[in-house]
Amino acid sequence: MEGGHLVVGVDDKELKTEYIRNKSFNDLHFKDMIIQYLRSFGGATRAELNTLLQSKLSDVLTEEQKIRKIGNMLSALKKKGVIKLTEKKKWVLVEV
Repeated sequence: MEGGHLVVGVDDKELKTEYIRNKSFNDLHFKDMIIQYLRSFGGATRAELNTLLQSKLSDVLTEEQKIRKIGNMLSALKKKGVIKLTEKKKWVLVEV
């Protein structure tokens, strides 16, 4: 690292590809964890989901960024119609 920035050499393209591949895999993995948790326990509060995922997210992220990332994943799952937020502020799977 130079001046706080990662110095990237010849393998720049390969590193970028690996980063995107891992990022996509991780997001899918975390979304699957959310779904499995909801399936196992019937629902969860945001605090429960934060507890489930925060320690598993990259240490590169600040706590605020981790919370935002979890929110983004919940929003994406909601948009796809996989989960919904009940009136009692619990996330649940949408019955199909």
